Amino acid sequence: MTPLITQGQRQLGRGLWSMALETFERAITLDGDDGAAWEGKATALKKLGRWAEAVEVEEHLVEIRSRAIVPNQLDRVRTS
Repeated sequence: MTPLITQGQRQLGRGLWSMALETFERAITLDGDDGAAWEGKATALKKLGRWAEAVEVEEHLVEIRSRAIVPNQLDRVRTS
């Protein structure tokens, strides 16, 4: 877990939704495939009542996670 993710989670825990959103967005800028950053962003958006944006972020998160799963499954098949 990166320091930005940890910071964003602490901000969520303190109810600092807008600050957490900014923190998770910075983390995404550094690593666009960081699922924890996208998950944190979705949570912050929901807390802010920005539901449509949160749904879009969650859809993107599913995409990221599915890309990560497929290579892992292929590696297992190759080594079996």
